[in-house]
Amino acid sequence: MKHRKTAPQSDIGPTRGDTRIPMRPDVEVRDRPDIAAPLRTVRGAQRVPGYHRLWREGSITDQQCNAADRYGVLAARASGAVWRPDGPAVRQPGQTYGPTEMQIDATTRLRLARAVLGRHGTRIADLVAIDGASTEAVGKALGTSCHMARGGIVAVLERLAEHWKLDA
Repeated sequence: MKHRKTAPQSDIGPTRGDTRIPMRPDVEVRDRPDIAAPLRTVRGAQRVPGYHRLWREGSITDQQCNAADRYGVLAARASGAVWRPDGPAVRQPGQTYGPTEMQIDATTRLRLARAVLGRHGTRIADLVAIDGASTEAVGKALGTSCHMARGGIVAVLERLAEHWKLDA
């Protein structure tokens, strides 16, 4: 049996030049510094949310992108994510069950934001900021065109930016 020579596959799958397997549009491949050896670069794959692509295109502003980021972080904290930059999740002394103060705070803020958006806006915000859906996926989920979905995304993120007073 004769073995063919094949190019080694990296851990990120086939390259963009390989036409047999389509590359996912929400995955970005880039060179980055290696954590173990900072002077060396390695290739890595990273999932890019749909609203970041809109931001790069110039369809949404910095404030709208920050609003989507904040909404996603609040949803993660409300669901029980315990990491935060300013310290660990806070529990009362002796408390071993129930939600943390961080979860309660995040849930309260998320409920206020969802009340401002309404049911339809909340659905769009959940698809965009939590699921990282593209405009095509949002349009399909809502049963509208991509252009209508893009307009809805922009309107929802603008309303969130106004609600949180994210100024320029």
